[in-house]
Amino acid sequence: MAKDYDSIPVGKLGFYTDDLDVFEARIAEIEADMEEVEAGYEDPEKWVTSEQMDEELLKEFPWLKE
Repeated sequence: MAKDYDSIPVGKLGFYTDDLDVFEARIAEIEADMEEVEAGYEDPEKWVTSEQMDEELLKEFPWLKE
């Protein structure tokens, strides 16, 4: 089931936000994820290779091939 993003207030979705507490929490989460990778722990549910990312982008946005 698709999520109804219209019900989410502006500034509350994705990396960018107007709420400083939310922003700091997101930065802390990103830093924790990066520390896991640097420590050698790689969760295939969180991370993909750049090749996999390219494939998925081209599937979703075929005009990128042009």
